[in-house]
Amino acid sequence: MERALVAQKVANELFSTEEAIDNAIAQTSKLVGELMIARREMGLSAVVGGEAVTKATEAMIALASARAAVVTAHNELASTKLRIGIRTKLGGNGDKGAEASAPVEFRQVG
Repeated sequence: MERALVAQKVANELFSTEEAIDNAIAQTSKLVGELMIARREMGLSAVVGGEAVTKATEAMIALASARAAVVTAHNELASTKLRIGIRTKLGGNGDKGAEASAPVEFRQVG
């Protein structure tokens, strides 16, 4: 298989991973917020459910660390792509603005 096509498959998985982690962070944030609202609406003490809030927040911190690691991997893969001679722009499936909905096309660069 052509290197650019193999690299595109890797790029697609990378973009999916980045999106999944971002979605998990957003969802965990909603959970923490809902825990705060629920406690207040039920008129409960701040200590009730405190451990659950702590653990959910720890999960969000772990997800943020995972996101940073994947971003580092993304940057490394971008460098690797050039070192192995792939000069095409790899398209993603993530939300990167208006061009995200356009079909992915390969083009020769340089």
